[in-house]
Amino acid sequence: MTPPSIPKNGFFFTEHYQWLLGHVRGNLNCRMDAEDTAAETFYLAETLRVQVRHYGPWLTLVSARA
Repeated sequence: MTPPSIPKNGFFFTEHYQWLLGHVRGNLNCRMDAEDTAAETFYLAETLRVQVRHYGPWLTLVSARA
């Protein structure tokens, strides 16, 4: 059984954006930089088309590299 891919609709963004923004903001201490990083993370999620089992840890990893 393969893990689900990232949904290609607004659900993925609306479900996880606030959580990711809060996580990134805690690390960056700047809301504007955190918003940029969160947006870039979701852009990467849309373009990479990866298989993800648990979205939270994956988003954390990608945002750290964004």
